[in-house]
Parts: sequence; C-alpha cells; structure tokens
Amino acid sequence: MPIKNASAIPTIYFDKNFLNEKELLYIKENITSDKLPLAYNQCQTKNDFIPFFGHLLIDRNDGKSKSKHTKFFKKLAIKIAKKNGLKISKFLRGSINFVFPFKKEAVYHKDHIIDHYNLLIYLNDSDGFTEIKNKDQLIQVKPELGKYVLFKNLLHRANAPTDDSVRIVCVMTFN
Repeated sequence: MPIKNASAIPTIYFDKNFLNEKELLYIKENITSDKLPLAYNQCQTKNDFIPFFGHLLIDRNDGKSKSKHTKFFKKLAIKIAKKNGLKISKFLRGSINFVFPFKKEAVYHKDHIIDHYNLLIYLNDSDGFTEIKNKDQLIQVKPELGKYVLFKNLLHRANAPTDDSVRIVCVMTFN
C-alpha cells in the first residue's frame, strides 16, 4: 500500500506479510540459517565505518549475479514491482545484509547517482529501523519478517539494532 502526501513527495510503497509459505520456508532454510556464506564489510555506505556481514547477490560494478540465491530474490523483486505498477528494466545491485548492534549513527545516503528504486525486504524482526527522508518528512520503517519497503531516489539509512539481535535485510536496487 502506498504512502502518499499531497505535496510532491514521491510515493513509498510498503506491505506486510507479502511472502507466501514457500518463500518463508526458503528464507528460513537458506538465508537465516547457518548455511549462507557471509563476507565482512567495513562500511555500510561510503566511509561510514559501520561494519556488517553481507552476502552479495548482484555486483554493483558489473551487474552480474554472484549467488545461487539471486534468482529467488529477483523473482520477489519482480513480484513486488508488478504489484506496485512498476516494471524492472535493470537490476543495479543486490545484497543480503546482516547488521549487528553498533553504537555509531548511520549516514543518510542514496545507493546510486542515477535514478533508481530501492527495495528492502526484511528477512527477520528487528528494532533496527530504516529511516527514509524527503525534505521535512521522515518515515521510520520497523523491520518485520515478510515486510518490504520500496522507494525512488530518497535519502535513507539503516539503523543498527539496539538489542542483542541482528537486522537481516535484502537490499535490491533497480531502474
């Protein structure tokens, strides 16, 4: 369901519980289990020095698939785009990010300098809110398993969880 404001603020789409049982099972067995290979990353965004562990789906440099799980998440992204009246022409990047509690504050950023959509698919429940900014409006999205948020060209940041949990989110960008 879209969040709309009468002023010229772009639409932000979100939905809760859009994953079916088969998709939830795939995530449980392949992504949030201990089977997923992860790589240490020093920064969430350029020079923020907030570390996380990630699993690369689509490389931002060459646009190529880097994981056996890419096809699954591309299908989800296409399903979400279609539901919201959008068509994906090109995937720009994709990653599954595991963010742990960290005291430093995240930086607002855009993932690309070109026009693009950001799709965040939450793969677990967490208190590490996503904040999306546009002018004087701040939208906070609580990560919940099966929820997604989709937006175009907006500043955003991922806050680390404050409790002892991990924030697991699939991030896909496309145009």
